[in-house]
Amino acid sequence: MQNLSLGDLVQVRRFPPVVQAADVRALRADIRVLTTAQRAAMDDFCGGYLAVDERSRHALDRTLRSLSSRAGGAFFFNGVFGSGKSHLLGLLALLCDGEMTIFRGASRGESFAQLEEAVAAKGCGGIAIFIDELSLFLSGREHRGLQDDASFLQFLGQRARRTTAHLPLWVFATLQKNVEDIGDLDSYALSQIKDRYTTLPLSLAHLPLLIEQRLIIRRDDQKLNELCRESYERLSRALPHLDFGREEWQRLYPFHPATVALLENVAARYGSRTRSAILFCHNVVKSDAPASNRVLASQLWDYLEPELEAHPDLKNLLAVWKQWPQIEAEASQDEREKHFMCELFKTLLLCKVAGVSPHVVQLANALLLDARLPGLGNYQYVRVLLEKMRTHGAGLAVERHDDELHDRYTIDIGARVGEMARRYTRNALQTLPPRDGRIATFALQCCRNEPLPLATLHGTPT
Repeated sequence: MQNLSLGDLVQVRRFPPVVQAADVRALRADIRVLTTAQRAAMDDFCGGYLAVDERSRHALDRTLRSLSSRAGGAFFFNGVFGSGKSHLLGLLALLCDGEMTIFRGASRGESFAQLEEAVAAKGCGGIAIFIDELSLFLSGREHRGLQDDASFLQFLGQRARRTTAHLPLWVFATLQKNVEDIGDLDSYALSQIKDRYTTLPLSLAHLPLLIEQRLIIRRDDQKLNELCRESYERLSRALPHLDFGREEWQRLYPFHPATVALLENVAARYGSRTRSAILFCHNVVKSDAPASNRVLASQLWDYLEPELEAHPDLKNLLAVWKQWPQIEAEASQDEREKHFMCELFKTLLLCKVAGVSPHVVQLANALLLDARLPGLGNYQYVRVLLEKMRTHGAGLAVERHDDELHDRYTIDIGARVGEMARRYTRNALQTLPPRDGRIATFALQCCRNEPLPLATLHGTPT
C-alpha cells in the first residue's frame, strides 16, 4: 500500500464543464470516423452526463422515450448554471443523425416549410430543433421582436404536438428562468407556450453522489477498500471524535468529507456547484500523488484564492491572508507548528467563505491532524494552536462553550483590520528616535476642543 499512487486506484472522468454547440458538432463529425481518440471523447461526453439525481434522470428518460416513440414533442429544460441543461441538450443532439442548414425565406414559416421539404427529400425520419440559452436570447429582445419570437415558439410547439404529421418534430430548448419570467410576454402568448411545451426542471447535482458516481472512476476496488479501512482505523485512534463514518470516508475518496461539505457551501453561495466541483477535481486530483493523500480544505482555499478578487464580499479575506507570513513568524519558530497553523488558518478562511463557524473538534478532523498525542491530545493541541494564533493577531474571534473542545473559531474581518492598524502604528513608532518631539507636537495640535484646549499651548513660551 505504501508504494501505491492515487492514479493506481482512481482516475478523474474527463468531460467539459461548459458545453458549447461547437463541441457537439465536433463530436458529431467524429462519429463516422471513430478513431480511438474520437471514440474516447464520445464516451467521455455521453458517459459524463451527470444524471445522478431524480430530476435529471426523469428529464433524460422522458426525452428519450419521446424520441423513440417518433411522435414528436416540445420541451423546456429549466435550471440554473451548472445544472446540466446544455450537456443534456448536446447528448440528445448526438442521438439525432444529421445536421442541415437552409436559406431564410420571406418568413419563419416559409423557412420551416423549406426545412421540411429538404428533410423529407433526404429520407430522414423527423426534425429535431435544439436551442441553447433561449431565455438569455429572449431577455435581450425588444417588445416587438419578443412577441414575434413568442408567436414562432407557439407555432413550433403546436407543430410538435401534431401526432398525425408525416414528419415528426421535436423542439428542445434550455431556460435559466421560468418562461413566465422572460421579458414582457403577452398573457395569451404565455399561456399558449406553457400549454404546448413540457417543462423539465433540472437541479444542481448533490456533490457526494456526483463524486462517487460520475467524477471519480475506480480502478481497483479491492485495494481502495483496504486502504480506506486501514487509514480510517488509524484516524479513529488519533482523532476519536471523527464526525464522518468509514463508509463516507471510502465513498468520497480521494476527498476529505469536510472538503466536500465546504465546497458545496462555497459553490452554492458564489458559483455553480456542479461546475465548480468538476473544475476543482480536475485541478487538485493528481494521479502521481501518494494513494494515502486526501484532498483537504486548505487545497480548496489555494484553488479559490485567485478568484476572491472578483467578489466584493470576499476581497477583505485576501488582505487578511497576505498578513499571514508576519503573523506566523511572530507566533512560532517551530517549522512543524508553523505548518499546522498555516493549514488551520487556510481552513478558517475557507470556512469564512462558506459561512460556517467550526469548533475545535471539527477543525482537527478537517485537517486530519495527528501530532502523535494520546487520548484527546490532538484536539487539545489544535486548541492551543488556535489560541496562539488568536493572541498573535490572526484576527480570530472565539465563541466559548462549557467544553473547550467545542469553542467555535472564525475569522473576524473587523478585528483583523483593527489589528492591522495597530501593527502599522507599532511599526511606524519603531522607526522614530526615542526622544522625537514630533509625536507630542502632533498630539497637542489635535486637542482643539473646549474641554481640552491643549493646542493653544503649542508655541507658547514656558
